[in-house]
Amino acid sequence: MIVFGIQSEKGGFTLVITTATTTTQIATIRNAELKDASKIQEIYMPYILETVFNLDTIVPSIETLENRITQVTENYPFLVAEADNEVIGFVYVNHFYDYGFNNACMLSIYVSDKTSIRGVGKLMYDHMEALLISSGLRYIISSIIETNIKSLKFHKKQNFEEFVRLPNIASKHDQFQSIVWMAKNIAPALEYIYLT
Repeated sequence: MIVFGIQSEKGGFTLVITTATTTTQIATIRNAELKDASKIQEIYMPYILETVFNLDTIVPSIETLENRITQVTENYPFLVAEADNEVIGFVYVNHFYDYGFNNACMLSIYVSDKTSIRGVGKLMYDHMEALLISSGLRYIISSIIETNIKSLKFHKKQNFEEFVRLPNIASKHDQFQSIVWMAKNIAPALEYIYLT
């Protein structure tokens, strides 16, 4: 029998797999540090150069990613997943525009295409959601390219709901791309915390 679980540790969570005879640590979630920028760039690169799932066309420099980590962490969490001392994924949130949407944030989540470890995206997301609930935010929003079926399914499994579809609003590699905005209302969890 195999059981997947999440084990809390000081400063993060660890995905563990338990069998009848052994427990194996799979990945640890921790706060991103500036030294992680090169691994984040490596994870990001194929999404930018080889897919239309990220609309960027130029891979951000390590300096740009260091600045992003610094800027994001002034207000929000920026987390990485690590296995065998190697960063294999990252997740962060940022402002959902700057026009009074103080109760919402925009999610970005990426897992290395080189890892064979399953469940890393969910582990990162669960940790991020817990942090956002405790911070008082009410909505998590994700912008997804319509053809990124894997991402759409992932968000649906995390109870995100589509709230707008923007047909052919963007383009990359000379192809029009439709964008789906999905959102999750985490306010009920926040209200539960306040009531207990």
